[in-house]
Amino acid sequence: MISYLLSFFKFFFNNNSEEDDTKKEDFLAEELLNLEIQYENSRSEIKVTEQEIPRNAVCFQRTGIITYIGENNYVLIDGMLYYELVNCTLNLNVNDKILYLCYKDSNDAIVVVRILENMGVSWTDDNEVEENSFKVIEHILVGEVDYRQDRFVYIKDNDLKFSLDNVEGTMIPIKGDWLEMKCTVQWDEDKPSDISVAQVLEVISFRPLRTKVKSATITQWSDDSGTCDRQIYFNRHCLQNGEEPKVGYKVMVEAIESNQGLCSWRAIKMAILDNNVNDPVVLKTDNDVNLNLEKEKNLDITYPLQFDKVSFHETASIILNITNNSNETYTFNKWIILSKKRDSQVNIKPYLSRPENVYPGQTFKLTVICNPKFLGKTNECLVMLFRGFQVKRFIEINIVDNNVSSTLNGISYTNFKPGNDRLAIMKEMRKKSNESFIPGVRPVKPPAFVPVRVGNFPIPDKVWCAVLGDSDQTIYSSDYKTILNRIESDFFPCLSQELNINNYIDKWHTLLYMEEVQANINMRAYDMPKAFLIQSQEYLSLEIKGLAERRPSLVKGDRVIVKDIWNDSAPQFEGYIHLVKNDMILMKFHQQFHETYSGSDVSVEFHLNRSVFRRSHQAINLAISNLGPDILFPSRVLPHSHQLPLDKIKTMNWFNENLNVRQKAAVTNILLGECRPLPYCIYGPPGTGKTITVIETILQILTLLPDSRILVATPSNSAANLITERLVEYKNVLPNSIIRLIANYLLDSDNIPDSIKPYCATLDIARENTAKSKHIVKDGVNINCSTSYIGRHRVTIGTCCCLGTLAQMGLPKGHFTHIIIDEAGQATEPEIMIPMTFIDKDSGQIILAGDPMQLGPVILSKYCQEFNMDESYLSRILETFPYQKDYDAYENGFDYRLVTKLNDNYRSLKEVLTLPSEMFYDASLVPRIERNQQWITKILNVTSEIFDTSNDKSGGIYVYGIRGENLRAADSPSWYNPHEASMVALITCKLYKNKVVPDEIGIITPYIAQIKHLRHLFEAMGVQQPKIGTVEEFQGQERPIILISTVRSSASYISEDIKHTLGFIKNPKRVNVSLTRAQIAVLLFCDPHVLSKDHLWNRVILQAVNEDKYMGCDLPFKFNKINTV
Repeated sequence: MISYLLSFFKFFFNNNSEEDDTKKEDFLAEELLNLEIQYENSRSEIKVTEQEIPRNAVCFQRTGIITYIGENNYVLIDGMLYYELVNCTLNLNVNDKILYLCYKDSNDAIVVVRILENMGVSWTDDNEVEENSFKVIEHILVGEVDYRQDRFVYIKDNDLKFSLDNVEGTMIPIKGDWLEMKCTVQWDEDKPSDISVAQVLEVISFRPLRTKVKSATITQWSDDSGTCDRQIYFNRHCLQNGEEPKVGYKVMVEAIESNQGLCSWRAIKMAILDNNVNDPVVLKTDNDVNLNLEKEKNLDITYPLQFDKVSFHETASIILNITNNSNETYTFNKWIILSKKRDSQVNIKPYLSRPENVYPGQTFKLTVICNPKFLGKTNECLVMLFRGFQVKRFIEINIVDNNVSSTLNGISYTNFKPGNDRLAIMKEMRKKSNESFIPGVRPVKPPAFVPVRVGNFPIPDKVWCAVLGDSDQTIYSSDYKTILNRIESDFFPCLSQELNINNYIDKWHTLLYMEEVQANINMRAYDMPKAFLIQSQEYLSLEIKGLAERRPSLVKGDRVIVKDIWNDSAPQFEGYIHLVKNDMILMKFHQQFHETYSGSDVSVEFHLNRSVFRRSHQAINLAISNLGPDILFPSRVLPHSHQLPLDKIKTMNWFNENLNVRQKAAVTNILLGECRPLPYCIYGPPGTGKTITVIETILQILTLLPDSRILVATPSNSAANLITERLVEYKNVLPNSIIRLIANYLLDSDNIPDSIKPYCATLDIARENTAKSKHIVKDGVNINCSTSYIGRHRVTIGTCCCLGTLAQMGLPKGHFTHIIIDEAGQATEPEIMIPMTFIDKDSGQIILAGDPMQLGPVILSKYCQEFNMDESYLSRILETFPYQKDYDAYENGFDYRLVTKLNDNYRSLKEVLTLPSEMFYDASLVPRIERNQQWITKILNVTSEIFDTSNDKSGGIYVYGIRGENLRAADSPSWYNPHEASMVALITCKLYKNKVVPDEIGIITPYIAQIKHLRHLFEAMGVQQPKIGTVEEFQGQERPIILISTVRSSASYISEDIKHTLGFIKNPKRVNVSLTRAQIAVLLFCDPHVLSKDHLWNRVILQAVNEDKYMGCDLPFKFNKINTV
């Protein structure tokens, strides 16, 4: 407007030449047009907040005349009342007389809600307004969805419709769904029971009319949709965790009432319970049939054919006799092995170049030779073709490696205590919990005056009583279920309830207490009934063998309690760990103990540092007041004015010009902030550049919002270091604006890269001006920094737990304008609440970056896992109504104002990526890696050579079938499979011979015992080890080649694995992470007879078979393809 007035003024008053009227009119027309364009642009940026109709408002039903119809789909009634036609289905023209609903707002202005009727053209100038007034009440109406258009829902058999952006809901409706709608309606006191759709002013909220959760059987499936029990309709969108349904599968469905063809229910969620459609017992049946046939023909053929415990480095042979005891002559045409040549370990001699006659009384001999190619058990089918009939023999083979011991001799499990010992520890913990001790010397002396103190939150006795017995002994026995029921029914009924605003605080406090109990139990595994301390300068030290590899690890700040075991009257002394060096811990006690200790034996107890749990409890207490129900339990879209104008965003300069379309869209949507304070989610599947997007977001916020201040939180130090390293690359743009907060124990570790040390700092939480400043710089790191020093930086980075210390420094509300949490799916909800509670919910913005389909937080307590403590806040809110996928309104399902899903994958080849993309990401991932690179060609050549697929050098997912045995050492709760381990080591050596280096290989296995067994093998062979670890250790990493050892070769323990989320069975997130670590090739070592019982692994094996990338033992019957040599 200002620019218009200026140009107008200059034209008429600064123009000395005489202009004719026509030119002036042209000028005015042009300026007015520009003004209208500017107005429309500004209008499109303004999000009008929906006015809620007051509960006690008076509603009017009035008549009026349409006096103007605008091009932008609006009308004027009686020349003064504005109404947008977006909600109107009537055909309107100027001079039409209409009947409409309206009410008066708090300023006595009339607000038009709906046009009820077009009463026809008005022919008179004097139109008397007819008006009836009514009260407004809330009322429930029921209706069926007729159709969807964008975000609008149209109800059948009337003109009622509403936008999903303006209501509260629990699910995304589609055509046919029956809804129960809470509405504000006009109420006529004279007709109190006569309420119809025509009286509806607005829809406030909706929910399904009826719901049910039940087990069912899939009765029909046709690629995109199907039915359960012939009455529940479902489609791919309701499937959980990449499941591929088949007719006959048992499923659990959550369904709503809906008219879907012949079905009266629609599934909104469905999980497969069992995919074991029984296969015929082929081996036994075929043997019986063939033995009967031989008896009928009077043939005596050697049975059984068994190669038992054949050494991998040797060959073995069996003579197969075919004796004709009949009076007929049989013609033996040829023999066939029904295995692929590369998989077959059997050779038959002689080879029949022409038919041989077997006369009555004659014996024909075949030599069956076993040439081992892989370890474990398998069966191969030998078919002998006679003229007029055929006979089958299954050759049973068991290959072993005598050079490798099948036990874990020399491998200790010193931090594992048998169930009885652990139970004793817990009872001892309860007994000693109130015993006194002489306090020790902390690594960092706590200040006397702190702006905000964190509560102590001791574990209540009720929690100890409920979970006493949480040990491996109870987990692997029937007691586990008994204790679980006791916790749920007798002690904490809130745990069985769905999380909501009313039980939020109680439920999370209880789960945190239970998790801390288990953490204490695990820490007490280090306890030593008899130990000897060594004087080491100002410290007393203790050696703990294998400390570096044990979990949980001991860190600076953990507590110890020692007592002289030979003196019952001696006091207990508290100490603190000050340094951890390899297998040595250095401790400080009270000076009295240092002076009097003379080398006698002491008992040592270990206690964890409770800071993490205390900060989590504190955050939970603040969550409801600081964040409110709209952020904790989103139930509706909350439109907000843009935090930046569109023209400024359209003209911004990108720091990283290589960002793809979706990455730029994520940054743009965050800068617009249309739905603040609802968290914005950057949904980043593996290899899609999530971290790059987060970095660009930070840089743009700092540049375009000069008053911004950002808090960046991560679950782990490695993720925080990565963010800092990436930001430091732009230090010329952001001088002195970045600070990385670290815990004190990291000062003595190698976990902080040198490049970021100048940006690192530890905190001094003392109230400023109450103590002398201790701020120093040591090894490039700022130590003991005050509130004023920390607070002036524009970007503060740290782990969720470390940032909890900031809460004690008394920073003002709104100090941070933006909270960004990277890897948000890997933190517990209480951990996430620590940084989130710093936000001002009225003006701030929260950004969550992560992948809900990858591993969530690590939870120690099996009981807490049962009550969903391992579900992250990110995963939880993506299931809420505003974040649910709406395919009728958005191309990829997600509301771009709340979620951007990154689809371009820069990590893996198409052959690796396609299957996990289909299983977990709606087949949306697009491979962008350049496959013509030299290092990729090298890996492709090597893998094709190992799997003998020289005609197909494509990489992808290969499966190596091994029917070994899973074992468990006497002192270990974990499993190992020596056959699989040996084959993994053998393939690794083959890779080395083909010039693949250890850094290009990763070995993933779910069991600690298998990891130790593999390391033992590599050490025994004198071969350099690649990285070997669990799935959790590989999350966020990548390797050109990934070898996966699944270990399990017995179905008898599968139910325990499923129950306690061990191994890979029934664990979709572990499957996803395992497969997506590889860039070029995945080599899966498994027992297909066991692993195929899981529907996800079943798909992996099936694809390998179909692509000729399966090798190894015989397959279950459902995979069999007839392949002859």
